[in-house]
Amino acid sequence: MAAVAILMPAAAAFSVEAAAEPAARPLAAAQPGGGSGSSFGRLPSPVGLVVGDSAEALLANMDGVGKVLTSQIIVNRGALTERDPSYLVDRLTAALKGRFPDIRLANSVAASAQAGNRSTIVLDVRTALGQVSGQTTTVEINLSAFDASRKPRARVSGRGSAVIPYPAFNYGFQPATDQAIAEIESKL
Repeated sequence: MAAVAILMPAAAAFSVEAAAEPAARPLAAAQPGGGSGSSFGRLPSPVGLVVGDSAEALLANMDGVGKVLTSQIIVNRGALTERDPSYLVDRLTAALKGRFPDIRLANSVAASAQAGNRSTIVLDVRTALGQVSGQTTTVEINLSAFDASRKPRARVSGRGSAVIPYPAFNYGFQPATDQAIAEIESKL
């Protein structure tokens, strides 16, 4: 008997860089303690959250995947539910609210500073969505913190992965995202 694979719509792997602000110096050089993320939890409030270019691209792609899924004759409800484009940002914002209760979304680092935020966190996401059973979906979330004068202050990251089950009814995106966010929470 031949194995049957349930294919899902193509989804691109992302390696788009985070928001271009500020581009003057590498963040790694400015990290106290070699980038452990330990100073991340001591950022002054209020805090703005900027969804970087790579996260915007992921959200747009997941929204496009949803449109493809709903246009098929047989709708893969598992993948459709899981590809919610706001899942990552909503879960991350909820996790950050535990440490920064006044966190609010901003369009850019400059706009965040103009809105009176003393710190701004830029969200960068790199993800690779597996396509068929047995492939791995990975989610890497990087948060870079800047002060009101747009100087880099800290960085923290988390990584998660999930193997697409057989049959392939979902991408494993939400479990991989949850792992990455849990790692970030442990470093705050």
